[in-house]
Amino acid sequence: MSPEARAVVAAIEGRIPDLASTRLADEFYCCSLPLCIIDAVFSIQAKYTTVQAVVRRWCESHSPEWEIVRGPATKRTV
Repeated sequence: MSPEARAVVAAIEGRIPDLASTRLADEFYCCSLPLCIIDAVFSIQAKYTTVQAVVRRWCESHSPEWEIVRGPATKRTV
């Protein structure tokens, strides 16, 4: 590993001491590619709460409603 990479790893470990138990929030687990694309496009220069509302409204507008976040996963760690 290069010295630069070691420095990056050390900086991350300094900020997140228990990286192995760190969990991602639900917004990182969209159920489908279309939801990921909507999230990505509307995330450009927007507050994330606004993006979440857009995704939620899009899911609610379909019949049957789309699931926003996939169910519990075993690989939800960083």
